[in-house]
Amino acid sequence: MVGNVTLYFEDYNGTPGFVLCCGNHVLEIPPNTIAQGLHNFEFTFEDANNIVMYMIGKNNAEDTKLDTDGSIIKDKHVKIIQMQLNYLIFDDNWLYSVDCNPYFGFNEKTQTIQVPALDQWPLWYLSIFEKLNR
Repeated sequence: MVGNVTLYFEDYNGTPGFVLCCGNHVLEIPPNTIAQGLHNFEFTFEDANNIVMYMIGKNNAEDTKLDTDGSIIKDKHVKIIQMQLNYLIFDDNWLYSVDCNPYFGFNEKTQTIQVPALDQWPLWYLSIFEKLNR
């Protein structure tokens, strides 16, 4: 199956890379190969499998600018703006409801979305909708 993901890349000492894996399928965007901003990508996924995602190419000491109080001023990161799996479209809030933080600010820290078997998708959708409305 084919999915779509819209990612926002923030540049600080270059842009980060991003990896999205599902089964034997891998989408890899190497560091410093894409401009800052929104970008849309297609990827292949399988039902009854996990989608594993992580950012690459960040050196935390060099790629985060802090002020004198230790607050972040500028940070190299990737953020998922929207993800579409078949008829399901996840935006910022929906991603939190599937236990996936859409913000990737640490190098190689993984986030996982557990995709159920296709015949379980209607129940999965309802459980996500229920979490959003609590």
